Amino acid sequence: MSKNNLKEDFEFVEKLIMKNCLENEQFLSIVIPYLKDDLFANKYNKRVIELLQKYFTKYGRKPTSTELTVFLNSEKLKEAYTAVKNSCDSITEEIDYNTLLDHTERFLKLQGFQNTLLSIAENWESVTDKEDLISFYNNVEKIIGYSLRSSEGHNYFDDLGKHIDDLLTETNHISTGLDWADRLLGGGFLQEGRAMYIFAGETNVGKSIFLHNMAVNIMKQNKKVLLFSLEMSEQMYNIRITSTIANLIIKTLKKMLKVSKRV
Repeated sequence: MSKNNLKEDFEFVEKLIMKNCLENEQFLSIVIPYLKDDLFANKYNKRVIELLQKYFTKYGRKPTSTELTVFLNSEKLKEAYTAVKNSCDSITEEIDYNTLLDHTERFLKLQGFQNTLLSIAENWESVTDKEDLISFYNNVEKIIGYSLRSSEGHNYFDDLGKHIDDLLTETNHISTGLDWADRLLGGGFLQEGRAMYIFAGETNVGKSIFLHNMAVNIMKQNKKVLLFSLEMSEQMYNIRITSTIANLIIKTLKKMLKVSKRV
């Protein structure tokens, strides 16, 4: 399987993660804080991950095959371990370690982000105050706010040359489409690197329509925009986007479409 396909084949990535959890102690020690059984689709992987977590928590290292076998104290665990081991043994090709970390991080973050969004949607009706929203935000931050490349970073003195290059590099921004907002943001949203912008306000002050207009403005710059809404359906949001792009209120837009259909 090529590396390009690997990014999209989550089933194969899941197998790779399991194989390296069982065989690579360095890999396991890095990913173990972020492993949760609900991130895995395969029921056997879930059981083995739970066992590995318990072992690593107690002994601080990866178990050997023999040591792990000692803890297979039920038929379900034995069945799960045998299935996972056979699946891992079917992978014969090697993968670059840094590439493995990249795909593992992407897998864990996307699966965790999906689970968090589903949880937020399921519990949205029970949200009563800002503390609930802060809790949701903290959960999302935990999921996306880490890197498996823990050794990578910026050493201020050792990386002085890179720091100078960064100072001389022009920072690119994505315009919000609103001059006053661009000024407040120092030119707009950062185009490279990592950044999170939070827009907060009281209920019914126009946060959704404000951010909707920003999204459309960014889309007009040929940028990809991913939009989540817990307030309205896809169809309703599509209508709103079309109305904004056409610069027509929805009522007028519908009338014009009805006339054009008759023609």
